[in-house]
Amino acid sequence: MSSFFQKSLYFFKNDEAANAVEPRASKKALDAGAKRDYDEGREYAGRRSSAKDKENQEEKQMNYSDVLDNARQCIGKYCKACPVCNGVACKNQIPGPGAKGVGDTAIRNYNKWADIRVNMDTLCENGTPDTHVELFGRSFKYPFFAGPVGAVNLHYSDAYTDMTYNDVLVRACAESGIAAFTGDGTNPDVMTMATKAIGNADGCGVPTIKPWNIDTIQEKMAQAKASGCFAVAMDVDAAWPALPQEHDPSGGQQERGRAGRDR
Repeated sequence: MSSFFQKSLYFFKNDEAANAVEPRASKKALDAGAKRDYDEGREYAGRRSSAKDKENQEEKQMNYSDVLDNARQCIGKYCKACPVCNGVACKNQIPGPGAKGVGDTAIRNYNKWADIRVNMDTLCENGTPDTHVELFGRSFKYPFFAGPVGAVNLHYSDAYTDMTYNDVLVRACAESGIAAFTGDGTNPDVMTMATKAIGNADGCGVPTIKPWNIDTIQEKMAQAKASGCFAVAMDVDAAWPALPQEHDPSGGQQERGRAGRDR
């Protein structure tokens, strides 16, 4: 330890006498022969640089707590980035997942899922389990996908739009061996950019289409097909009249069609 401080003081001293390297007869060579052109200050600076590189590398390795802490700084005013997403802190808010009724839908769903516990009673050899799954002719590393999220800048924050969010989500999921579902919206660019991101990921993504009128659905289905996606999803909880006329990209044709059927 004393040798370390001596080297530190030696390095930071600015007078000319300190800059001269004094010979040390008792110093052991680091290799089989004598160490030539030894620069103690350079050696110390090199160690500091290596330690800094290691520190920076460790800083890049985020754990789940780091992710939550970072999310709370830019998530917006609705989502609280809770350690457990159970709908308690965001109930009766938009986009609170438990916003309907008395605001306990997500809470009751979470509690009911928590009642289910799978106890494995199988015996197998020690090794890495195979978690891959085959679906629609594709192989995925894990049996779960990222769900669709729409109106990102409205529900969470303006850090991302639907287009920029889907671009990151689709690419990251594909690189990690799973697939991402993308959302839909009244802005036609949402589907355009989502299918573009899926196409760039070799079709590794599932675009979600809301139940618009048949003409709008066919238009969006054509975009999905062109992306090479292996599947398409559709909402069943947002059918008319949940989508009001002012939010209908068809300009109200969906509502007029519904009115004609009602007659």
